[in-house]
Amino acid sequence: MAQEYNQLLAVYRRMFGMIDAFHFNSQNTADVYARYLSVPAESKVIPITHSGIKDHRRIKVFDGDVLRLGFIGSEAPYKGLPLLRKVIGEFNQEGFKDALSLVVYGGRTGEDKEHKNIYYKGHFTSAMMEDVFSKMDLLLVPSIWNETFSLVALEAISYGTPVLVSDKVGAKDIVEGYDVSFVYHTEDELRAKLEKLVSDKSELIEYNRRILSMPWQHDMREHAKEIVEKLYGCKSYY
Repeated sequence: MAQEYNQLLAVYRRMFGMIDAFHFNSQNTADVYARYLSVPAESKVIPITHSGIKDHRRIKVFDGDVLRLGFIGSEAPYKGLPLLRKVIGEFNQEGFKDALSLVVYGGRTGEDKEHKNIYYKGHFTSAMMEDVFSKMDLLLVPSIWNETFSLVALEAISYGTPVLVSDKVGAKDIVEGYDVSFVYHTEDELRAKLEKLVSDKSELIEYNRRILSMPWQHDMREHAKEIVEKLYGCKSYY
């Protein structure tokens, strides 16, 4: 089995060796590839988007007594939901149960059996984006394995919703452009950030303000223009 695996690995290395330039969708992806391959100097990191992401940015109001958190994705451990449940459980044990809530979109429905401030809302579709993000103070993307991007993070930002991501998430490239403190590296940093936001939402207000004030560059037209100009070195006619 090991010999067959090495033979397959050699095939892929030869294939990748024929590529003149890689389009990496995040610095995270570029760093992982660089660990195992000789990456051509002409390669570029260009964040991705999709045609359904439009500029819906709006002013958000963060005046509620409860910090409304959101998670969208699989409940598989690598996506970080078990870690998030653990952190919220610790908050609950310390008497902060009424200070924050988590809404989970991904599959099942109902209330969490252990933590009564975690609610499962079933599958997430693009038709739900406006309603979901309007009721969310902060989207969490707590992946514990390397994730090439995270389009849901960009979808949230397109509605003016702040996003907190782990350093394993490729979309951190975009999040860092708004506030580097919303990229965390350890469980302790995640906990500390949420603890701060529970008592003071001023950082969320500023985050939303920055989303609105910075130029919007995430629609497909801008994405295509950036690829043509940066990766192919051609003049764009968009």
